[in-house]
Amino acid sequence: APVMIPGVPDCDFDRGEPPLTEQQIRYFEKTYHDYHLNDDEHRFEFTGQTIGKPLESFILEKDTDLTLLNGSKKSYPRGTWMLSSRITDPVAVQTALDGGYTGYSPTVKNREVADRLISALKSEILTYPEFMSACKSHSIDGLIKDVVDPVVLSVSLTKKPCQHHSKFCKHNISGENMANNDPDVKTKVLAALGM
Repeated sequence: APVMIPGVPDCDFDRGEPPLTEQQIRYFEKTYHDYHLNDDEHRFEFTGQTIGKPLESFILEKDTDLTLLNGSKKSYPRGTWMLSSRITDPVAVQTALDGGYTGYSPTVKNREVADRLISALKSEILTYPEFMSACKSHSIDGLIKDVVDPVVLSVSLTKKPCQHHSKFCKHNISGENMANNDPDVKTKVLAALGM
């Protein structure tokens, strides 16, 4: 699914968040390579838990028409950041199969804060309550434009992406549109998982 789409307002537009440019999105996609985290509904910074791993992250180099899971077509502009993930958490797999996730949403943080959170998790120096306290003290429910030295710490699977057009599509990890007419994607996913 798309993670960020250039020129498209997000859910914070009315609060003053301008649409992101292609250059900004290319920058954010590169910063994500330092973290490579997939979480559930932006909960990583509060739980330290991930639910999957990114398989491929890339920028569309030309305007591209993709088929959404509901069968409709959507056109995405050059500069759209696309991501594919493998969900590894069993509860998250079931949530995805039940339609509980419809797309991606990035968690943008200050680079220093993101690096400290990752270091704390890797070192296991902090206890869980200390980790929670540190996260809360650095969590600002603000706008991307206000974050100094911003990076994408994680990309969440979510029910309501902030960019409403960031919906899952039929897309394979080689970057080619899987424009097939098979309505039973769930059956294929279950078969691939051996379920």
